[in-house]
Amino acid sequence: MTSGEGATFEERVERAFASVPYPGDDDIVVDQSGYDLECMDILEKFRSRTWGSISEEEVLLHKESLPLFTPRAFRYYLPAYLIACAKHRRELGVAAHNLAFALTPPEEMESGLDFFLSRARLFEPEQGHVMLEYLELTADIERTGWATMGMASPLLAGLERAIAWWKARLGGA
Repeated sequence: MTSGEGATFEERVERAFASVPYPGDDDIVVDQSGYDLECMDILEKFRSRTWGSISEEEVLLHKESLPLFTPRAFRYYLPAYLIACAKHRRELGVAAHNLAFALTPPEEMESGLDFFLSRARLFEPEQGHVMLEYLELTADIERTGWATMGMASPLLAGLERAIAWWKARLGGA
């Protein structure tokens, strides 16, 4: 465990992301041209808001929006998703899986690796550790939940790839 042993996951996330600056109203979504209606909706809903003001309901509503955030906005709003998905995993369902996917590097031959890396390089080690903790928790839940049905989770291979990648980035964590 990283510094803050004994602290709750939420407290560790808050501490890790406390100094992350707001990206600015003009750096929230990847397309601000007005042509992408989903980007415009996200921009309208998230502009000038702190990540702490984003509710679980909004995380659920914008569960598929993570790829549309700019790298700086992704880093800034990620704590809202981490906390909501860890605390209300069952209620948020797909949002928790989408969050894990957003923290998973594409395979070598898949497109999107440059975009993933443009986000990943912004995270400081303490932030990486709480993201890794979330991924490990998600993998444990997937492994256990599917095992009770005598099956393997279809998400587990991706989660294990993400865990290995973040561990390597963090020096073996």
